[in-house]
Formats: sequence, C-alpha cells, structure tokens
Amino acid sequence: LDTATAAMTAAQLDVSIDRNRQVADLWAAVMGKLSDNPDYKREHPRALLEHMCTLLVRFLDYRANVGRSTDPSAEYVFRRGTDLPVEHDLQLDFLKFLTTSDAPSFRAEARDVGGGRADIAIEYRGVKSIVEVKKDNNVPDNAALAKRYAGQSAGYLSTGVRFGFLLVLDLTDRKGNQPHISEQISVERKVPNGSEVEYHIVVARIQTKRKTPHDLR
Repeated sequence: LDTATAAMTAAQLDVSIDRNRQVADLWAAVMGKLSDNPDYKREHPRALLEHMCTLLVRFLDYRANVGRSTDPSAEYVFRRGTDLPVEHDLQLDFLKFLTTSDAPSFRAEARDVGGGRADIAIEYRGVKSIVEVKKDNNVPDNAALAKRYAGQSAGYLSTGVRFGFLLVLDLTDRKGNQPHISEQISVERKVPNGSEVEYHIVVARIQTKRKTPHDLR
C-alpha cells in the first residue's frame, strides 16, 4: 500500500473496531456455524463470507436502533395498517447501507446468475455470491424461512461458492415488538433436490410493523 492509502485504512480500521464491538459476539457465533463450509477454508471466499456477515449484523443492529427522526428511511419498518412495506423497500435500504459501508462489489437485479436474476450479486476478487431479498407475513423463525426460500438462494450458486445470503422483510405482527438481534440472524443448511451438495445460507430478517419503545405495552 502507498502511504496515503495505508494511513486512511488504519484510521478506518480504528473506527471499525469500535463499531464492531457491540455485535462481535453475535458475529463470532454466526461464523462458528459457517466454519465447516468447504469454501471457508479458502482465503478469498472466507474474506467475502466474513465481511458480508459483518455487514449483515451491522445492518440488523443499525435498523433495530436508529429511529425515523435520525434516519427517515427507517419509516418503512414502523409502517402499520394497510400501506405495508414491500421487499423492494428492504432491498433499497440494504443497498443504501452497502453503498455507505466498506462493501465488496455489488450489483442490484443482476441477470444471468444461475439462469435467473439475483436481487443483489456480490463479488470479491473473483468470488461471487448473492443476497436474495424476500418478504413474509408469517415467520415463526429463520428455519421456516430457509425451508421456504433457501432453495432459490442455492439455485443461484450452482457454479460457485456454497454459501449465500437471504434477507427477509418480516411482516409478522408482533404487536409492535421486534425479536432480539440474536433471533434475527442464523445459518441454515440446504441440499437441493437431486443434489448431494450442501449450501450454507445466512438468513437475516428485518422486523416491520414496529412501535417505538414508548408505545409498547
């Protein structure tokens, strides 16, 4: 690295250490469940996987805590009634988050991925994966989401790494509450029909129909 780039990176690293501290234990728990993925043993896939998991737990933490007065784009997670948010609201929110973070290269609505169109394609040093975005109004837990949608996520990955990401807009009415952050992210496994290859899908969900703590009873 040249001197200017090294200095800039060092300053950024110092801030990142402080920002990561409150979600580090959760990140470590997620990574522990990914450690047996065959691609995790390779340097560049591991770097992509670790960094995307970092961004996901940061995104969950940010969206759980930052309210509408600070970030008006948080409005969609507090919307109730008939005008409910759609998955495109979550996709745009996450894309904005990636744009303002140290994210790997990414493309929205990427075509010709597994013969289809991926919501968000990500790439780092030639390693490619995807983030699939969904909405669901009946979410008991992340395992149920994996049963419904992990097959599609895995379908985009048939020529590359055996890990991907599923980001879900949770429209389940929890009386204005949101689950603990540790309940909102998990690692699920999927072996597609007709295959013996197991994929690890990192499932994360954003709770909607929320109320502020002041309004909870």
